[in-house]
Amino acid sequence: MRNLVPIVLAGVGVLNLTPAIGVLGAGPLRRLYGMEVEDAALLLLLQHRAVLLGLTGLLLLVSIPRAHWRPAATFAALGSMLSFVVLAWPAADLSAPLARILWADVAGCIALVAALGVARPLRD
Repeated sequence: MRNLVPIVLAGVGVLNLTPAIGVLGAGPLRRLYGMEVEDAALLLLLQHRAVLLGLTGLLLLVSIPRAHWRPAATFAALGSMLSFVVLAWPAADLSAPLARILWADVAGCIALVAALGVARPLRD
């Protein structure tokens, strides 16, 4: 049971780290989100999003050997992913790539909440 928390943190960390490739520009962002990014301001915002997701993923991965960092890392990731789920859920016309991101974030949230539930009894 103790191994479940690090495994979840690693999996969700990689899930959050993966979009960091978008910092490289419009090509990787097109592959990630299934849309052309021709507007310079939108490109900048999406690249910034890539950096923030990468930092969240990195925080999760760094928290694996540092148990005292885990709650902050977990809640940061939950806030990031859950906010996307709440914003994207009502949209009926999501593209296939955005729908995949939505469901990946739903799975990540469930995994993190389960890890929190497992970690709490281990601390008591």
